Amino acid sequence: MKKIFLLLLISTFSFLAVAQDTLMKALYVDGFADIIDIKKAEDKLLTYAQDHEFNYLIIYNITKIHKNRFPIDNKMTDDPFASFIRRAKTQYGIKKISVVGEKATSFDPVLKYNLNHADNPEELVDGFNVEFEFWNSRLTGPDRYYCKTYFTKMGLPCNRVGAFYFYLEQLKTLRSIASEFNIDLESYVGSVSKEEMQKITLYLNTIHIHYYRKDTKNIAKYKASRLHAIIESKSKVEVFPIFSSREKHMKPWLQNHQIDEVFPEFLKQIKSNKSLQPIIHNIKGQSWYRYSDMPK
Repeated sequence: MKKIFLLLLISTFSFLAVAQDTLMKALYVDGFADIIDIKKAEDKLLTYAQDHEFNYLIIYNITKIHKNRFPIDNKMTDDPFASFIRRAKTQYGIKKISVVGEKATSFDPVLKYNLNHADNPEELVDGFNVEFEFWNSRLTGPDRYYCKTYFTKMGLPCNRVGAFYFYLEQLKTLRSIASEFNIDLESYVGSVSKEEMQKITLYLNTIHIHYYRKDTKNIAKYKASRLHAIIESKSKVEVFPIFSSREKHMKPWLQNHQIDEVFPEFLKQIKSNKSLQPIIHNIKGQSWYRYSDMPK
């Protein structure tokens, strides 16, 4: 009986160890238009990711690259993009690559790219990451960027209500596309309400939730209603806390600390908080924003 118990105990610890090893570590890559197809810059990014055990890249500038550098939806011109993804996945330990877009149509060239490379999984984009800050009045208000670019044309009010409606419509459109073509649908969220969070998670595979703090003190309790919403709705969405290395966030703190101190402390605080403990099953890794501000 003791031997059986011991074996079960060993198996449990082995399972936990494997689970810990499979946690993902994502890096938001800004300025990618100035990196792609420039070998020295690509090597620098990929080496940095490998050296710091990032296995998941979230890439900005896809629309800029498509319009100003080379068409991504054409197999005759997309080789720099395919080559980067292939090298990242086969030589640098990258397991997942997602691209950021503001609206559903932002991802059209990438979807066409994936269809053009369907026979080679090592060249595929794995996720569509929607970044639309519907909670940000500096973007949603009258005469602001979202208002002028989207809402006025659609007859939507230039406020949070109109912005949230627009955002959900993008998720609904992308949900069917992502499901059909086996692409993860992701999104970044910041200051969202419990009700908004519960609606958002109906459409997503993965949600990146910002924890933009200056240090780790009580970091897991920051805007805790966002996690409570996921727990209460029994959602299975994968959760990634985002930590920021920007000057106004953790950059000063990181002068005397390591980036790998943050996520374990975050998990420790989650586990010690009874009301937040259930979310541990959803947490699949961490994200860092952003590459240009990461400590070298």
